[in-house]
Amino acid sequence: MPASKAKRAQVAERRLKLIEMRMKGARWDECVTALGYGSIAAACKDLVRALQQRTNDLAITANEYRTLEMEKLDLAERVCHDILATKHYVFQGGELVRGDPDSTGKPKPMIDDAPLLAAVDRLLKIQHRRAKLLDLDLQGSREPLAGQVVTVQIGGVDHSAITG
Repeated sequence: MPASKAKRAQVAERRLKLIEMRMKGARWDECVTALGYGSIAAACKDLVRALQQRTNDLAITANEYRTLEMEKLDLAERVCHDILATKHYVFQGGELVRGDPDSTGKPKPMIDDAPLLAAVDRLLKIQHRRAKLLDLDLQGSREPLAGQVVTVQIGGVDHSAITG
C-alpha cells in the first residue's frame, strides 16, 4: 500500500532537513539524533534516496525544458519557411520598383532577396541551436584528423601540376 500524502510530505521534509544538515557539515550522529533516524545507516540510505530523487526531478525538468525549446524552434522554423515561400518585392520611396519587361513587354516587379537571405540565415541559427540543444555536434576536437595527412582527389584536375 503506497504511503499517504501526509507521510510522503513528512519523509520529503525530513530528507530536505537531512540534506541541509549534511551540507552545513553536521556529523551523521547529529543528523540521526536531530531527525529521529534509527541508525546512521538508515540516515545514509535516506540521503542517497533523497539525492536520487533530486537527480530524477532535475532530469525530468531538463527534458521538459528541452521539449519546450524544441517546440519553439519548430515554430520559428515554420515562420522562416513561410517567409521563404512568399514573394518579396523591392519598394523605393513607397513605390514598387520595376525591372526587365515580361513577355507582354510590361516591366516586372523586382524581387527583393534580402528577406529570403535573412530567413536562410535565421534557419541556420535555428539549426545550430537545435544541434546544440540535442548535443548533435562532434564532441571534443573539431579537427578529428589533426596531425594526419589527408589526400583529396578532385575529378578533372591535373594533380601533377599542383604538386609539382
